[in-house]
Amino acid sequence: MTAKDQGVANKGISAGDADLTVPWVAIFDCDGTLMDTAGPMGPVPFPPIPAMLTRLRHAGWLCAICTGRSRASVSHLIRRHGLVPEIVAVRTPDDGPSKPHPDSVLDVLHQIGGAIGQAVMIGDGPADMLAARNAGIPFIHAAWDVTEPGPAEPLAAVAVVRSIADLDRHLEALRSQAIARESA
Repeated sequence: MTAKDQGVANKGISAGDADLTVPWVAIFDCDGTLMDTAGPMGPVPFPPIPAMLTRLRHAGWLCAICTGRSRASVSHLIRRHGLVPEIVAVRTPDDGPSKPHPDSVLDVLHQIGGAIGQAVMIGDGPADMLAARNAGIPFIHAAWDVTEPGPAEPLAAVAVVRSIADLDRHLEALRSQAIARESA
């Protein structure tokens, strides 16, 4: 039994197909994905992020953060920038094994009642991609903060998005494809 299978069995997380009674979950990395850490004012949300999180919530998505930041740090950032209503769960190394361990993602799903078949990880680095793969969920590479050419070998992602509009399209496509498979 793989670590992912063991985690799913221990946490009671559904690994099945689309279930319209279970929420869709978008799990975001913090630094470089939700937050721009390069500015002089410290980490701030990339400008389109707050509106995107609100749109996702209104479309029925639950949004969570899985980060390498401490709980105190990420809690401060989401309060300071008014993101508390949009973020339903936060998973940090303070809570257990960090990315790329599958529990970093599986704990979020367990906490909010999500399912592997209805979740996606959005991040900008290898640890995000590996956490998604280890947990058995798709990974979308958020490349809107890329100022230099990426690694010689791209991250294994279902999509590479360079804008929030691209992310919106890919999230809806993932959900529509899963619902279509379930209906077939």
